[in-house]
Amino acid sequence: MRDVPLVRVFQVQLGDEPMQEGNQEGKQIEEQIEEKQMKAKRIIEENGVRVALMHSDTPLVSDAQSMLDLIATLSYIDDCDRIALQKSAVAEAFFYLGSGVAGEVLQKIVNYRKKLAIFGDFSGYTSKALRDFIYECNSGNAVFFVATQEEAVAHLLRA
Repeated sequence: MRDVPLVRVFQVQLGDEPMQEGNQEGKQIEEQIEEKQMKAKRIIEENGVRVALMHSDTPLVSDAQSMLDLIATLSYIDDCDRIALQKSAVAEAFFYLGSGVAGEVLQKIVNYRKKLAIFGDFSGYTSKALRDFIYECNSGNAVFFVATQEEAVAHLLRA
């Protein structure tokens, strides 16, 4: 099943070429998107709580709009309001607080009453502001930064 918001997210990985009905190249791109979607997403359900576990070597979330697209897709197609994202699925600009990307993205999470956990190694970031930001997020109940996907899922299941 094709969903336009997710198509937009995955088009970033495939080269941003527009898809057109009846276009053979567009159909090939759509097939590649569906293949990547199957590899990138896994739904974990426990006690009626659904968590979307997203893996990607390239950014799926690069700005507020891509986060909105992901939220809409996961909410509508998979009935998930909790998202665990691999660190590499988040654009590097997110981790430079001066860019404003983190604030915009996390504002969408809060506004739409979703839960987000980003998992990976954050030790390479030396910014005190980022460390403080991560600490504050981990003290709340909407956004978490953790080392492993298991920790991410655990936080989201009990959030």
